[in-house]
Amino acid sequence: NSVGESVASDSTFVTPATIPAAPLAITTLRQNSGAALSWTAPSNDGGDPIIGYWVRVQEGNNVAASFMTAETTYSIRGLDNGTTYSVTVSAINSVGESVASDSTFVTPATIPLAPHTIIAQRLDHAADISWTAPPNDGGDPIIGYWVQVQEGNDVAASFLTAETTYLIRGLDNGTTYGVTVSAINSVGESVASDSAFVTPATIPGPPRSLINVRRDSGFDVSWEAPSNDGGDPVTAFQIQVQQGTRPPTRFITTESPYLIRGLDNGTTYSVTVSAINSVGESVASESAEVTPATIPDPPTSLNMTATDGGAELKWCVPLNNGGAPLTGYRVRVWSEAKVIAEFDTSISRVSVTGLTNGEEYRITVTSLNSVGESVASQPGFMTPTSPPIIEPPIVEPPIVEPPVIEPPIVEPPVIDPPIVDPPIVDPPIVDPPPAVRPPSPPIDVAVISTTRKFVTVGWRVVDSGGTPVIDFIVHVSRYKNRDFTVWSDATSATPRVELRKPRRGSLYVRVIAVTRGGESAPTHPIRVVPTRG
Repeated sequence: NSVGESVASDSTFVTPATIPAAPLAITTLRQNSGAALSWTAPSNDGGDPIIGYWVRVQEGNNVAASFMTAETTYSIRGLDNGTTYSVTVSAINSVGESVASDSTFVTPATIPLAPHTIIAQRLDHAADISWTAPPNDGGDPIIGYWVQVQEGNDVAASFLTAETTYLIRGLDNGTTYGVTVSAINSVGESVASDSAFVTPATIPGPPRSLINVRRDSGFDVSWEAPSNDGGDPVTAFQIQVQQGTRPPTRFITTESPYLIRGLDNGTTYSVTVSAINSVGESVASESAEVTPATIPDPPTSLNMTATDGGAELKWCVPLNNGGAPLTGYRVRVWSEAKVIAEFDTSISRVSVTGLTNGEEYRITVTSLNSVGESVASQPGFMTPTSPPIIEPPIVEPPIVEPPVIEPPIVEPPVIDPPIVDPPIVDPPIVDPPPAVRPPSPPIDVAVISTTRKFVTVGWRVVDSGGTPVIDFIVHVSRYKNRDFTVWSDATSATPRVELRKPRRGSLYVRVIAVTRGGESAPTHPIRVVPTRG
């Protein structure tokens, strides 16, 4: 005061200070729905110790979160994967809060979900794989896919690709593989997708060893399955039948052999067979040709001329050779109901010798081709005869008495004997045999009795053509209208026959009546079904 200065007060102490500098070296490590932060304490605490840090997280201009921590690290949770956040850190001392650090950016992410809708399309020794990208990439773009192929529990192959399709080669046809796909981003690899299974395969090889057996108006075709089914079972075969350049006819079957009917005898067809599996149809087999055929018709117009101890025969070629060229003819000579001579010839005019004059013979001719022998022609009947012996007449020369002439003596004239022509002798007139005609077919053919092993079939004849029946020819076959053979039995005019029952299936029977007038047409076949007697 105006008097002077007082003594000094007690001392007090002060430390000048200010806010700290901003933290340094902010680093972020992205995590699934979060981020791990770290930083370095500021180089200048403003003269007052750092007591904490303030962490701020922003999404664009909006503060998404803020946290206080005393450490230089902090883990942030609750963020959205795939969203980019900016992070700043400020230091705090007792004076106050520093300015914020430079911003650092982080985008939380995780591994993607697995791809889905895996489709595996089989190919020849390969598979074409496609899939759909996962619905969630984990917040980070997909950079590739890992394709893994397994055979059982073993990994057969694995591939990395950036596309959503992949062509896998080098697989074994017929082997089943499991295929999985996983997605990859910068965080890592997803779990594997569900397995898709694929069995590589291709079309089968062609069938082998094609064999055609010709039949009447058709053929039977057989083959062996292809040596390679392409990795997939053969389910069917396609038969193609073609005549020349005409459009082919096709048949589908599951087994060999196969019977084809309705074709023209004598026409050549080419036949191929292809195999089919679920992949497709093989190339065709090698072509095999076949010409359907049957036995020929019998010869016609059999003409016979009796000779001394034989006969001269001639006939006309049948109009229908059955579809196969004729190879010859078979001549049979019958005495009563027994064949006493049989021979083959390639011409339609022959001589028969070695017969007995005065005995009647029945002669038939059949046609031959590569399928077999026709039914017999209408029979002819003839009786060899000796030519008549004509003795020339004995003509006595006339006796001429010489005249008695008195001398002079005159020499008797030389008189040639008169020339006498031998008388003309006509050959003896032989009455022709009575006119006969072939019998009508038997009627009422039926089973009349059965035993455990045999069946008796009977019939009756109402029109024998004017001469007695001398034999019946019985034909039997497993089929109704083809492949009939002659039942071997003794010659008999009894209108019935005892046959052995077939073990299985049916037996068809037809009957032909035989007289001097020839053979009847065969009856319609009747069916004999095996039954227990």
